[in-house]
Amino acid sequence: MMKLLVVLALVGMVAAGKSHSFCRGKPESRADAEAARLFIATYLPTILRHCPAAVAAINAGSAGNAHCSRVFDEGYCYASNLYSTYGVDQLLSECTYGEAEGYSVAVTFEDMADVLKPRSDVLKLGRLACQHGLPCFEHIVIHLAQCSANDGHFYETALDNARGLIEPLIGEYSGSFEEFLICHFGEDSDLITLLELVQKRISSFEDIVDLLNTFVSKDMQDKLIVDIKAGVRDFIDVSKQFCRADCVRKSANFFRGVFDATHDEYTCPTIDVYCGECQANTDEYLIDTAGSVPCCTQDALDSFVGSIQSIMTEYGDMILELEAAAREAVSGAGIETDDYVEVMESAWEQVECLGDSYEVLAEGGCSPRA
Repeated sequence: MMKLLVVLALVGMVAAGKSHSFCRGKPESRADAEAARLFIATYLPTILRHCPAAVAAINAGSAGNAHCSRVFDEGYCYASNLYSTYGVDQLLSECTYGEAEGYSVAVTFEDMADVLKPRSDVLKLGRLACQHGLPCFEHIVIHLAQCSANDGHFYETALDNARGLIEPLIGEYSGSFEEFLICHFGEDSDLITLLELVQKRISSFEDIVDLLNTFVSKDMQDKLIVDIKAGVRDFIDVSKQFCRADCVRKSANFFRGVFDATHDEYTCPTIDVYCGECQANTDEYLIDTAGSVPCCTQDALDSFVGSIQSIMTEYGDMILELEAAAREAVSGAGIETDDYVEVMESAWEQVECLGDSYEVLAEGGCSPRA
C-alpha cells in the first residue's frame, strides 16, 4: 500500500508521450499501472453517480481516453523506475526512530543546466506532456463542466460521495500511518505531536467544513470557485499556445544558458541562496543577452507571475490569517516554530530576488525567432 501511495504521488508530477515509453521493457510496471488505473476507474462511478453522463462515459472508456491512459501508465512506470533506482523500499522499511544521521545533497545551478540537456528525461516528460497530458486534462475539465452545468450542486455532492469512500480508509490506515511516523521520526517527534493535534481538531468531514467556514466566508468561497474555474480555462489556453510553439525545447535551451551562467564555483556554488552573488550572475547574463528569451517562454512566465500576483492581491490577507492561526495552534501544542518562521522569511527574501531578476528579463524584451 505504501509503495502504491508513493508511486501515485510521483505520477502526479510526470506525463509522457508517443516517442518515448518509460514502460518499455518493464512489463511488471506496465501491469501495475493498468491495475492501478482500473482500481481508480472502479471507484469513480461511485463518486460521480449523480451525473449519469459522466458514469456512462467512464464505463464506455471515453472519460479515460487514450490520452489519459497513456499519461497515467507512462507516469506510473517512470515513478516506479525512480522508486527502484533510489531504493525507496529499503528506506521505507528501515526504522530509525529519529536517530538516523542527517544527510544533505548539494544541488548546483550547473546540475540544473545538465537536467535540461537534449534527450534528458525532463525534456521528454515536459515536451511530450503536450501530446497527452494537456488533452487529457482538457477532456476531464469538459466532462466536469458539463456535469456542473446540469447540476448546481454537482461538486458538493461529488465531495460528499468521495467522503463516504475516503473516511473508512482514513480510519483503517490511520494506525499504520502513525506507526510509520514513529518508525522514521520517533515517538516524541514534533510530527507525532502535530498528528495528535490534527486528530483532536478533525475527527470527521464536518470538522473540516467547520474549520473552513471559520476562516473563509461564504462570499470568499464563492469567489474562490469562480476564480479557480477561470484559472483552469486560462491555464488550458496558455498551455495550448506554449505547446504549439514547441516551447518546451525553446525554454529548456534558454534556461540551460541561464543556469550555466549563474553557476560559479566560488560565488554561487549551490542553489541554496539565490540573493546576492547568484542573482548578480543571473542578472548580468540576462542584461548581456537581452532580447534572447523566446517570446513563448516570456508569455508563459508573464502568465505565471501574473497569476501569483493576483492570488496574493485577492487572497493574501486570508492566507496570512490562516498561517497565523495554524502557527498559534502548533505553538499551543508545544511545537517550536522559530525555525519555521526563519525559513519562511528567508524563502520570501529569495522570492523577491527572483522577482527582481524576472523584471530584468522582462525589460530586455523577447525574440519571436528564438
